[in-house]
Amino acid sequence: MKKVILISLLLYCLSLHAFDLREQKLINIQSKVELPLKEIAKNDLVIFIAYSRDCPVGRKYIPTYNSMFQLIPQDKVSVLLLDLIKNDDLEKTQEEIKSYALNLPVYINPNLEIAKLLKLKIISEVVLYKQSTQEILYQGALNNQFTLDLTREKADKNYLQDAVSQAIEHKKIKVRSTPAFGCTVSLD
Repeated sequence: MKKVILISLLLYCLSLHAFDLREQKLINIQSKVELPLKEIAKNDLVIFIAYSRDCPVGRKYIPTYNSMFQLIPQDKVSVLLLDLIKNDDLEKTQEEIKSYALNLPVYINPNLEIAKLLKLKIISEVVLYKQSTQEILYQGALNNQFTLDLTREKADKNYLQDAVSQAIEHKKIKVRSTPAFGCTVSLD
């Protein structure tokens, strides 16, 4: 019986390593350099933003991404925009990034493994991830500016910013998930 438990525990530990996000490779769209997440995201806290140039809601959020990026302490949190168009035309994506003056690093994960592991479902969905514990601290909408029923001129609830502040201060994350609004992600 002890051998069965030990083997089960070993298999469980091996399966955790197999799905380690830190080992997943990303390609920087601008430099075309491919590196594992652990070499790109130097901070323990990582924000992933699901992005696609084909999604109108994602485009509407670009000014918010840029202003949010200015508020995030770069020495404590890494921010990555994940392009979720499989086999995307990188030239077109680079053109869009330039046209919108997007100030965030944009990456592709060729097999969309990171998106699958994070269970991303919506373009513009954000995830606050803690590398040391491999834990999702927050997943959902960036804020409440865009919803199914309403578009606000300015958000009055900043879910991600609140979660980041709480995580940096080592406090309990009050809101761990919210529904995201945007285009559906195809992970096939």
